[in-house]
Amino acid sequence: MKYTHTIIINISLPEFVKVLTDYNALKYWQRGFISFEHLSGDFSRVGGKIKQNYNFGKDSISVIQTVTHSNLPYEIFVNYDTEGMCNRQKNHFSQLSENQIKWVCKTQCIPTSLYTRMLTVFMPRVFKKQTAIYLNDFKNYAEKGLSVNNEKT
Repeated sequence: MKYTHTIIINISLPEFVKVLTDYNALKYWQRGFISFEHLSGDFSRVGGKIKQNYNFGKDSISVIQTVTHSNLPYEIFVNYDTEGMCNRQKNHFSQLSENQIKWVCKTQCIPTSLYTRMLTVFMPRVFKKQTAIYLNDFKNYAEKGLSVNNEKT
């Protein structure tokens, strides 16, 4: 399953990249985020890996993020691997004006189990909605300092 989301964020390109690559700030814009663990490499360079841990009600999941291509500040491609699913994300950033960035996020969901295959076939909106939520939450955090946890940033 493939889909694309585009969002406009009203900050400068250097500030955008600073917020995007600040893994200590994930808790402010990723719902359910608990913690991350550095596994290898630099977070924003090819081969960089981190383990991200999430809690969604009764369910906890861990996701391994691997940078597969980096040309910051203009693009970064990452794989997100978890039990049953691999998400490949190609993120492109363009500066529309001094304080306006366009983020195009191209996602490919590759199910690796029968259960997740069924989810992508019968409930594709769930995946698309989750990506849109993360992008909007990032926008609110980057522009206004609003946290998904109602914490001060």
